[in-house]
Formats: sequence, structure tokens, C-alpha cells
Amino acid sequence: MNVKRQLLKTGKLLSILFMTGALYAYAMFQGGYVSWFLFYSVCGVLIVNFLLCIYPFRLFHLERTLDNNLIHLGETTEVTLTIRKKYPFPLLFISMYDSVPGGLNGQGTPPGTITFFPHTSPLHYTYHIEGGKRGDHVFSTIALGTGDLFGFYQREGERRISDTLTVLPKIRPLRDWRALQESNEVTGSVTAPFMNDALSIAGVRDYVAGDRLTSIDWKVTARAGKLVTKEFESQSSKGYVLIVENTGKLDENDFEIQIEFAASLVNHSLSSGRPVTFYDTAQTTKTLEMETQGAYHQHIFKELARLQKTEGESQLSHLLNDNHNVPSIVYITSRFTSRERQCLEPMLSPTRDIVVVYTPGHSATDIEREELNKYRQSGGSVLLLQLSGGKYTVDDKEGGALFA
Repeated sequence: MNVKRQLLKTGKLLSILFMTGALYAYAMFQGGYVSWFLFYSVCGVLIVNFLLCIYPFRLFHLERTLDNNLIHLGETTEVTLTIRKKYPFPLLFISMYDSVPGGLNGQGTPPGTITFFPHTSPLHYTYHIEGGKRGDHVFSTIALGTGDLFGFYQREGERRISDTLTVLPKIRPLRDWRALQESNEVTGSVTAPFMNDALSIAGVRDYVAGDRLTSIDWKVTARAGKLVTKEFESQSSKGYVLIVENTGKLDENDFEIQIEFAASLVNHSLSSGRPVTFYDTAQTTKTLEMETQGAYHQHIFKELARLQKTEGESQLSHLLNDNHNVPSIVYITSRFTSRERQCLEPMLSPTRDIVVVYTPGHSATDIEREELNKYRQSGGSVLLLQLSGGKYTVDDKEGGALFA
């Protein structure tokens, strides 16, 4: 392929030389204004082409701007490509195409364009993409291209510009979430003034949609000229530990349901002012010390976006032992065997509740039913996750409803 391309370039060069020589011979033998006008006109075009050959792409300044570096699954964001010429130079056309990572879906507009006779600088081009798969998606290069009037010479190059778009799990509203109410002092149904009294102010941050109006710090807002809301740290034991199963053989769809529900639960806790500490059973997440609620919840969302299945050994037993003083634990899994039950049962106590949120994308097997029933008989809580009308419904009824 490279040999063929090299032969093509050589053929084009010989054609240019032959055409120039023919015009020069014509002007010499024919004479007159027209003959020399044609010759010098072609020479002018050749000079421009020669300058195009030596005009380096590094004199083009390229930028990629993401309207939002964090989006949820199914949401769209705007990407803007900008190109600036550091020095003016006549170009017939210039093309720029972005390399869109896999897992992101286009929205009708291609990720690049061709502009003819670009006379303005900078040039801007905008396209939209949709988050089709959760995780970090890295944009790496932007391809550039230009050429001459007759197609004798074309230049192509790439500029490495790295940007990361994080697609967070989809968040759905929760209905009938009554778990942990008995084992915690404060729940999401408590009024805002009482909730804030149980918390100490840890700092302030910019107001975002969904924050409680009662948490707005009006004095700081007046000084800053923008809405600022208070952040609180817990003084009571109303927080809980969230553990997501990601080891062993898990069905891909079932695992995605686990991640989506975990993100929805964290979002529900954020709106209720409940602290959450997050772990995965492979212990691959980067657990931070409890900071202000908004920053820590944002950290959990990012870790859930990056969380992947692993064939490693489950660390569930170690996680339970490390958090033996925590009164409430939520364990999200789509697989429940005797191994999981034997890890959980010894940690149960009258003052401690370990809730198993069972999220199968398939009908429970007879073994899973038996193990779940044994766990409930030992005093543990088991909740069935159901998706209805775009919302998660948590069913804690006894009997067949658990395995519907």
C-alpha cells in the first residue's frame, strides 16, 4: 500500500514537471502575451503548492472543548473543535475529524467537517455525542487534511489532544425504599430543619439543581453574587456502608443493573442528606476519607462509572469485618450462594442490619431461593429490585413476591 502511494506521488510530480515544461516550450515558440501569461500563472500555482508542501501543521492550533466532562448514561454533550492559523496562508480547503471513542454514540452530526476557502480564524465546528456506555472515554487525536487546487498534492496529519469524558451510570428514582429506617436515627423522610440540626456545617459549595433551598447560605450568596449551599457532616450514626458485588461469574446485564441501582441509591441518599461509604467486593475502588457530602457522593458516582467485573476472589468477609461497628450495610448482588450467606450471617445482630438487595435480571434459581430464605430466617433483610415505569421499586414482601 505504501509503495502504491509512493508511485502515485511520483507520477503526480512528473506530471507537474511535464506540464510546466510543455507550457514553457509553448511560450518560447509561440511567444505573445497569452502564452507567457499561462506560463507565469501556472508557475504561481506551483509556488503556492510548494509553500503548501513546506507549511508545517504545527502552525495550526487545535482545541477540543467538551461542554460537560461528566454526563449520565443516555445523556448528550456538545463537542466543539477549534482550529486557528498562527500565520495567514491561502488554503483551498481544510478538514478536521475527531476520533470518537467506542461507547459514545453520534447524534446525526459527523465528528468532523471540510471547510472550503477558510478565510476566518479561528474556525469552529460543533457536534453532539451520547453516552452509550458508562466509564471513562478518552479522546486521543484530531485528524487534519488539506490539499491543492488540482488534487496533485494532499497533506494529512494528526494532532494528539487528550480529553476524557466520564459517562456516569443512569440514575432512576426510587420508590418504596424503606430499608434501614428502623436501624438509623434519621431517615430521608425527616424534615429539612431537623436533618440539618443533626449535621455540622463542613463547608459551602456552588448550588446545583436538586439542593434543598433551606441549605442555601444566604450571607455567602450575597457576598459571592451566586447561589451557595451549605454542606454538612454527620454527627449521628445515620450513615451506612454500600457494598457492590463485582467478583466471580456475573452476567453482564445483571451487573449493569447492580451499578445502576447503586448509583440511584447513592443519589437518593444525597438528596436525603445521608452519608454513604462505598466499597466493591474486589476492593478496586479508591476509597476516600469522608469529606463533605457533595464531593464524596460525586467520587462514588465516578467509581461506579469505572467499576468492572473481575475474576478475583471476593473480599466480602474482610469488608464486613472492617466495618463491624457500622449499624447498617447494604449489599447489592445478582448472585447469592451459600458462600455469601455464610459471610453475612455471623455479622447480624439486633443492633445491626445487613440488607441484601437482590438484583437478578433472570428468574432466581432454586439454590438462590433456598439461600435467600435461609438468610431471611436468620434475621437478615432481603429486598427484590424491580423496574417499573422507569423507576425502581423495592419489594420486601415475603414468599413468592421475592422471586417473581
